[in-house]
Amino acid sequence: MRILGIDSSKHSTGFVFMVDGKIVHQSLLLFEKGSKVGAFLSRLRFTVQKKITEFKPDYVVIEDLNIQFMAAARHMFLYHGVLQEAIWNAHKSEAIYVVNSSWRSKLGIKTPTKDDKIAKAVQVGINKKGKPVFQEWDVKCETILRINELLGTKFVYEENDIADAAGLCLWGEIALVN
Repeated sequence: MRILGIDSSKHSTGFVFMVDGKIVHQSLLLFEKGSKVGAFLSRLRFTVQKKITEFKPDYVVIEDLNIQFMAAARHMFLYHGVLQEAIWNAHKSEAIYVVNSSWRSKLGIKTPTKDDKIAKAVQVGINKKGKPVFQEWDVKCETILRINELLGTKFVYEENDIADAAGLCLWGEIALVN
């Protein structure tokens, strides 16, 4: 099975193309700070159409909108509209949208408890006063850990959109077969 997974966030879009459960391509399209939304949408459309033409997926799976902040809502609605149009133009089919909690649950990824968030916090740097800075353990950390375990990859936190796209492909491998 050939699946293109796409995870779009306000700042970047992760792509993974998987064939029979193996990643054959991964990439990240960044929304450069200060760039115009229209320019990014044009790059997004071009990139999606190019990937579909190049890889010829059987399915395109996209993480459905999960808008927690209204500031991101406008961008995300635009992104998803452009994604759907680009997929239709290049693939002549609609994308399969899956809610993040649904695909994560299917792969055994759990949202960390409040205690886990504190207990598993990861040091990510040092502040100006020489004190450690911690990243609270979150569902992105859990996802990256599980995807790395399932696929033997070495994704890091900054690649969470790519790890999510890989998770969407894995979800497709399971859900679309049945």
